[in-house]
Amino acid sequence: MKFYRNVQSRTLENGVQIFVFPQPGTAVEVECFIRTGSIHEGEYLGYGLSHFLEHMLFQGCRDYPGTAAADAVDRLGGSMNAYTSYDHTAYHANLAGRHLPEAVRILSHMVRFPEFPEARFAEEREVILREEEMGRDNPDRLLYNHLNGSIFRHHPLRHPIIGYRELIAKVSRGIMADYYEKRYTPERCFWVIVGDADPERACDLVESEMGDWERAYLSEAAIPPEPAQCVARSENFSFADPLARLAVGVRIPEISHADVAGCDEEKAELQELVDFLKQPGRYVACGARIPKGVLLVGPPGTGKTLLAKSVAGEAAVPFFSISGSDFVEMFV
Repeated sequence: MKFYRNVQSRTLENGVQIFVFPQPGTAVEVECFIRTGSIHEGEYLGYGLSHFLEHMLFQGCRDYPGTAAADAVDRLGGSMNAYTSYDHTAYHANLAGRHLPEAVRILSHMVRFPEFPEARFAEEREVILREEEMGRDNPDRLLYNHLNGSIFRHHPLRHPIIGYRELIAKVSRGIMADYYEKRYTPERCFWVIVGDADPERACDLVESEMGDWERAYLSEAAIPPEPAQCVARSENFSFADPLARLAVGVRIPEISHADVAGCDEEKAELQELVDFLKQPGRYVACGARIPKGVLLVGPPGTGKTLLAKSVAGEAAVPFFSISGSDFVEMFV
């Protein structure tokens, strides 16, 4: 199915989604996303399970013991990495387009068949504890964590993604395996493949690896809404650094809310855009033409990318971003 411009998409019977964006060149970026992050850790909020699990997926899986998965990508002349956010975890590889089958196979095995070797589990926990300690030595990181803790008193966003040192130390292999079983499921998984890739072949490759992944644990962790804030909040803390830092956070309504400032015509267009992304079939049935895109015009720093992310988030659709320098490099 044509998703947007020349982005082709396919949804497997088990819920796995695939988006392929062919681009000229000889390299391909392969990304596997799981819609689970630090806010979904339920009774283990603050343990940093999502981040810890991301680390462990590089420590051995079916057919790739130890660090063999990353080593295999290195031997193919590519690179591999991952990151954890509040609401998703991503695993990605960049390599020559001719090695797309290997990249899909490696990422699939990492996501579907991790082994959680006991020896590596203990070692990786020490790595994460050192990473957390380094974060506490970073004044900017501390400032951000304090700001979130002040803005959010009930929502899980108040907890740092990496977790707290005393709780990370309590994570057992059993706790992590249980979290993996409940959160790493096909309906929470989607793939993005960009570059030297034929859409039909790329979708077939992913389907061959992920098509037999059975659905499980559809329930979501309860995330409490943040109550309305009635008064301003402030917090001060000291850090042994010669520079002073200030952070200000303001909670705002959704972009389609009536209280959002702006021209009524533009607000109505944004509301229509969000509704279209949610229910495109309804517009097509009325004879409407699918727009090729929306152009946001303004100088740097005026929030164009944030607005685009907000639209995608409110409409519950994937958000793809490419910088101007990357775009120019891609076509030179």
